[in-house]
This record gives sequence, C-alpha cells and structure tokens, in this order.
Amino acid sequence: MTGKRRVWLAVALALATGAAACKRAPEAAAPSAEVARETAEVMRDRAPTAAGAANCATCHAAETEAWRGSQHGAAQRPADGRPMPPGIPGEPAGWLGVAPLEQALVKVERGRIQVADPARDTQSGAWFSVHGEDPPSATEWGGWASRSNTWNSQCAQCHTTGFEKRYDAATDSFDSRQQALGVACAACHALPVDHAAHPSAVIAATARTAACEPCHAVGESLAPAAGHDPVPFRLTDPNGYDQFADGRAREELFEVATFRSSAMHTAGVDCLDCHDPHSGGLRAPLAANAVCLQCHGAGAPPAGRQLASKPPVIAAEHSHHTAGSTGAACVSCHMPARTFMGRDSRRDHRFYTPDPAADAARGAPEVCTGCHNERDAVWAAATAERWWPAILSRRAASVATALDAVAAGEPTAAERVAARFGMERSARERVRLLAAVAPPFAGGEALLQRALQDPSVEVRSAAIRLLGRLPAARSSLLPFRAATALDERLAALWATRRDPMTEAQAAEVEAWLSLTLDDPAGAMRAAEWFQLRGNGERALLHAKAAAAWAPSVATLRTLAAVLQANGQAAEAAEAMRQAAQRAPN
Repeated sequence: MTGKRRVWLAVALALATGAAACKRAPEAAAPSAEVARETAEVMRDRAPTAAGAANCATCHAAETEAWRGSQHGAAQRPADGRPMPPGIPGEPAGWLGVAPLEQALVKVERGRIQVADPARDTQSGAWFSVHGEDPPSATEWGGWASRSNTWNSQCAQCHTTGFEKRYDAATDSFDSRQQALGVACAACHALPVDHAAHPSAVIAATARTAACEPCHAVGESLAPAAGHDPVPFRLTDPNGYDQFADGRAREELFEVATFRSSAMHTAGVDCLDCHDPHSGGLRAPLAANAVCLQCHGAGAPPAGRQLASKPPVIAAEHSHHTAGSTGAACVSCHMPARTFMGRDSRRDHRFYTPDPAADAARGAPEVCTGCHNERDAVWAAATAERWWPAILSRRAASVATALDAVAAGEPTAAERVAARFGMERSARERVRLLAAVAPPFAGGEALLQRALQDPSVEVRSAAIRLLGRLPAARSSLLPFRAATALDERLAALWATRRDPMTEAQAAEVEAWLSLTLDDPAGAMRAAEWFQLRGNGERALLHAKAAAAWAPSVATLRTLAAVLQANGQAAEAAEAMRQAAQRAPN
C-alpha cells in the first residue's frame, strides 16, 4: 500500500522485544514521472470515490478535477472484480494505493480486514513482497495476516474519510465504517451543514498543515476525532534507529518527523508552500529548481507567507555542476531518495546538508558517490570540503556530531548534548537530543529536568515521558497533570499513573487507552493500567490478547505479571518460561 501509515505502537513493540524486523532499505533513484502519469490515467475517468465530492465539484470544479487525479483521491478504492494476489485466499474487499504499488484488502473474521502481501507493481503488473526476498510468514509479526497489517488499526484512518474503528475488546471484533473511500474534501475542510446556501468553507486545521501531519507520520492519536477538527496527534519519540544522526529517515517515517528536524520547518515553511493540497503535486516544477527558488531565489517568498527569516539566496554556482544536470538539482543532494515497501521511492524531507566524511563514518548513505559510483568516500569528502568549506564548522556544531558522541560513548557526550540543546532552534531536534541521553545514560536526567521548562510542548511532553521511567523523578511530574496541552497532560498522567488521580483524570487516560486496545502494545498498556486500578479481569483480557497476537518478551512478561497479580502463579511461570525462550542471548 502506497503511503501506509504504520502506527507507533508497532514500532514500540519491535523495540520492546529487541527485534530488528525492518531491514535497511536500499538507495533509490528519484521517483519516476510515470507514477504521476499512471495515477492520472487510472483516476481520469473514475467518479470521485468520496461521498460529497460530486457535490463539491459543482462549485469547485478545478479543485475536484485536480483531486480526482491525485494519490489522495485513489488512497483506497473499492473491489473491482480482479483476483486476489497469488497465495492469498478469498476475494478482495478493496485496494489500497494506485502507484507505484497497490495492495488488496482481505476480509477475515469478526470484521477484521487485512492488507495482503504480495503487492502489485502497477507499472509492470508483477507481484512482489513489500518485505523483499525473505518475507515473514503470514501470521508472524510483519506478515500480512498479523495485527501489524490490520487495515482497521493501521491504515483506514488515513486511507478513508470519516473513519470510525468501532473496536470491541470483549469480542475482539470490529464494526468499522467510513463516510467515504480515499482522502476527500471533508478530510481537510470543515463545512457547515448549510454550506451550499452560505458558501464559506473553513479549513479544519488551525495550522495550515494540521490536517496533513497525522497521516504523513508515524505517530499516535491522543483522543478520538471530534467532528471535523483535526485529530489530536503526536509523533512517536525517537528511538535512536529510525533516523540517522543527521536527521534523515533510516526507517519508514514518512515526511513529518524528518521535516520537523529541518531548518525550513523552523523558519516557518510548511507542506503547502511546496505542494498543492488538491493534486498533491508541486506548486512549481523541479526543473531548474523552480520549486526551491520560490524562497531561495532573489525575490520575496510566495505571496502571503510570513517566514521567520528570509532564506539564503542560492546562486547557480553553488552546485558546482552543469546547469540542468542531475547534480545541479537541489533535491539530488538535499532530498536524496530512499525506497520503502520494495517500490515506493520517497525523497527525504530533512533538507540536510551533505557531509561525505561524516556520512561515511557513521554508515549513513553518502549522496556524492551515490551518483559518482566510480569514486569513493575519500574523494567525495575532499571535493565537498574544497567546494563548501563551511561543512567543517557546520559539522562541529551539529546535532549529528553530538549524537555521534553519545553513540561512541565519549565521556563528555552528555555535556556536548546539553550544549547543543541550548543552541538548537528545532523542537524535534531537541527531542532527539533528549532521547539520546535519557537515563540510564549518565548525566541525562539533569537535561530532562531542564527540558521541563522548554517553550515547546513537544519537548516538554517528551521530557515527561522520558523522566517517567525514573521512579525518583515522578513526583516532579505531578504538576504537569494540569497542563493545558493534551499531549503534555497525558504524558504526565501516564508517567504518574501509580499515584492517586481524580475520576476525571482517570477517564481521560482511559479514553486515550481505548484508541489502541486492538494493538498488542496498546493492549499491554491497558493491561498494566487496569491492574493498577484493581480490575484484574480487564487486565487479563488485554494481557492475554497482546500475548496471543504477538508473543514476545514484552507481551509475555506483561502477561506473567498480570497472571501473578491475580493469583495464577503456575500460568505466570509458564508465561515467563516462554518469554525467556524468546529473550536474546
């Protein structure tokens, strides 16, 4: 499925078990223009798949036509009578994605729908596994029939409009429904019921990209959707592996995490400065770097945009490559492509500055020899430092260098991270720094306590979650239970869950927990909560479900703890024995 949203809980589970489920993706060429053409061809004669889009077209013909040819419009499509992928039983319940790949949806028991693997290459027609040459079995974690590939949990919220999961934990069943297939008008626009009579469309987002971010990220919903308001959402915390030290994506993160790490995001640039919201295409061509020169040219930024600072003007001589060549394209060096799901080539949105010597030293993809494959990293480093000598000073003062010090176990690493934290303007980069020195790393607790006063909710919330691992630090987090921001408040409530709380506070926690009861890590979290609240029956329900869906060290230890607390010592011992068998040597 193109653009599949893998929720943070699956990532958390993989980390808890110590599994390296994801393999390093190979480097890829820039996305082919065939992808855009194929999308347009598939969708050109298809009626809008989303409810209400036809009505919108009456007054918004140009926007609807642009949407009709977009990947958003084709994000999910109905079953069309084509056969299932090889080796997958049943009939397709629909299709996800349109180019460069699509995946069939398969109905299974109790309303659950799974995303099939193999997928279909929509250019060649070939079937292939999104996991490469060594795919997992159907039911193991990552396999098409496992909870990691349940459409109701992992995909539907972003591939449909007005989705309601409607999961019943007692029967492990779904009664899911949606207003429409695909990402349609109502996904981004909040319209009054009398809109036709009083046409004054209101963008759902208070910020221009609040409607974009939850689906272009690995993250977590914090509360149920309320009408047409954007779903309260947060990015998953960095884990030290999902991004390279320089901030580029190592694993499938989509765009938001890397973009938030960029200087462009810090300056106020957002998705809609480069992308048309209806077609999904660029506002200006890549050719001659037109889209970049909107801001990096000699003129003013696009009309109506208020950026924190005027971006530096980039002269043609900057690239040291022939005009019109691949090397002269800004995106070749600053947005290198990487392939996910076997076919889906995506440009990185970190907008990083290449540093061949540092990239080679830390094992990150090095863009110069990606094109100049007859050369080596030594040549690339010498050439880059001759052409752009500022690389050396930039390297010394970078977040990446501070993170390298942590990875190397340098004695002064905590001090270097703290110094960089104090200078860093990007909130996401400050979060990455916090995660790198979180206890038990020596010296990390002091920086986390300092971060509780950070001006960014994102940073404060991350600090609360990281400090919540330390029993001695939890009392300092109690005041944050009254925070205005939901992310900050929930982080504090969960970190101090062993302390007494009001009924209203407990209800807010349980509303949050209810969003992920159908996921192994969410069920583990709920099991712990209900055991703490004295509801052993509910705790056992969720602990047993998590261990059945994804037997692992983490789920089995959670089950053992809940069984022991409920007087089932023999069953607890068996769960611990199974966990020990799965523990790494």
